[in-house]
Amino acid sequence: MKPLRVLRGYLFTIIGIAIGVAGLVALGAMSERIVRFIEGGDRFVLGQISVAGRGMGMGTGFTAGGLLPAATIRAIAEVPGVSGVQAQVMLPLDPSTSQFMTLTQELILGVDLAVPMPNRHYRALPVRAGRFFRDGDRRVAVVGASFAASRGLGVGGHMSPPDGARLGRRTAHGG
Repeated sequence: MKPLRVLRGYLFTIIGIAIGVAGLVALGAMSERIVRFIEGGDRFVLGQISVAGRGMGMGTGFTAGGLLPAATIRAIAEVPGVSGVQAQVMLPLDPSTSQFMTLTQELILGVDLAVPMPNRHYRALPVRAGRFFRDGDRRVAVVGASFAASRGLGVGGHMSPPDGARLGRRTAHGG
């Protein structure tokens, strides 16, 4: 009886070590993904100077900033040393959900395609599959890879915005 008890003790020890190692591997993978996510965001944000109009106050980010008048955008473009000004609109996809203290807020980003992207690190936003916008595109969306994966979207797939949004049905062309 005693050898069975000893064997069971060793088995629990081995299983415990295996679970511990698996947990450490999972934590390492998660931290690597978070580091890449933050580095990509830093690279994008630090590649440009962003200006927002009056909004809801500090801490709400550009998603709650007001729009700049066209005259202000023209004045910024005339400042010596400014290589380009591209009007952008950034809004939360689902404003009914609290995004406080989250890293992955789903955003709608509208850009003026007539102006080249003035970001030092990204002359064009990277697209894993499909393509970026083209002149004349209507009712088309370029979605992020994780957004597409979470909704089962592929290139050419169709999506509808959340209830209450007034965007209409879109065709996915990138990610």
